[in-house]
Amino acid sequence: MRLTLESPAAPASDCSSVAAPLRLLCWVAGGPGIGMGHVLRTLELARSLEKAGLRIAGFRCNEDPSSRAAIMAAGRALWPERDEAAPAADVLLVDRPTGVDATVQAFRAARPGLRIAALDSFDMEGGHADLIINLINHHPTLRCPQSARVRYQEGPAYAIVRGEFLAARDHPRSFPAQAREVLVSFGGADPADHTGRVLDALAEGALPGTSVRLVIGPAFTDAAGTAARARALGVTVLERVTDLAPYFAAADLAVSGGGTTMLELACVGTPTLVLPQNAAEARFAESLAARGAVRLGETSAVRRDLQALIDDADARRRLHAAARVSVDGFGSRRIADLLLDTFNHVSSCP
Repeated sequence: MRLTLESPAAPASDCSSVAAPLRLLCWVAGGPGIGMGHVLRTLELARSLEKAGLRIAGFRCNEDPSSRAAIMAAGRALWPERDEAAPAADVLLVDRPTGVDATVQAFRAARPGLRIAALDSFDMEGGHADLIINLINHHPTLRCPQSARVRYQEGPAYAIVRGEFLAARDHPRSFPAQAREVLVSFGGADPADHTGRVLDALAEGALPGTSVRLVIGPAFTDAAGTAARARALGVTVLERVTDLAPYFAAADLAVSGGGTTMLELACVGTPTLVLPQNAAEARFAESLAARGAVRLGETSAVRRDLQALIDDADARRRLHAAARVSVDGFGSRRIADLLLDTFNHVSSCP
C-alpha cells in the first residue's frame, strides 16, 4: 500500500508503450442529481489512456440520456450498466459516485482475472479495488485503505482536465481594479439550484461595470426557466456550448460548484468563488481553499462575497497563481502511468 499526499512531478513526456495492450472497461454515471463531471472526465481520460497505449473496450453507463448521448457522441461503445454482456477487459475503471461495491463484487465473482481501478472511491474498508485514485479522502477516520493489497494515491495532481482547458492556461490574463466579466457555471447539472441563488444575488441590483455570463448545462432540470430569468436580469446565457475554455479564460472571475468545473477553472487560472453543492464538494473545495486556490462563498451571502472579489484585484491575482500551481492539468497522464505501473503492462519508451 502506498500513500501519496504531495503532488508528483509532471510527466516527462506523453510517450508510453505497452508490451500487451491493457484493455479497460469504463463504468460511469451522470444525471441531474449527479452532474456530468464523472462522464466527461472519464471520456477525457480515455483519450489520454489511448495515447499511452492502452485500449478502451467501451463504457457502461446508467440510463441518463445526457450521459449516454455524450458517450455516443465521443464514438465510444456503450452498454447499459445492467447489461452483463459487457466486453472482456483487463481492468474495470469505475468513476461513479454510488452503488459500486455490490456490482464490483459481482464482476469479480464472474471474472476472477478482472482488476479494479476506482476514481474518487471512499471504500477504505472493503478492499474491493486494486487501485484507488482520489482527489481527496472523504473518509471520516481512515487516511488510506485498510487492505494492504489496495494501492492508494491522492491529491489534486490527479485532476482530469480536458485538453482545451489545459491549452487555455496560456491565455493572457490581466487583473483590473474591478472585475469586468464574471462567469457563472455549475457544470452539466445544478442539483442544488445554486444558479438560482446567484440570480437572486444579481436581482438585488446591477453590478456597475461588470457583465455576467451564465452557463446552462445539458442536465439542468429547468433550463428554459433559468435561461429566461437570467436574460431578464441582463445576463448573457451560454447553452449547448461545446468548448467553454475560451469563456473560462476570458473571465476575470467565476462562480462555480466544488467539482469538475472548479478544477477546470483552476487549471485555466480563473479566480473562483465556490458554492459547494453537497458535503463532499464542500470538503474538496475546502482543501483547495486551504491552498489559496479558490475562495469559499456562503449561499446566504452570495452578493457580498461576489462583490468583494469583483473589487479586489490583489485577491484575484493570488487566487490565479495558487490555482495554476494546484491543478497543472497533467492528471490524466499521471493516472495512465499509475494504471500501467500497477497492472504490470509497461515497457520503457523507445
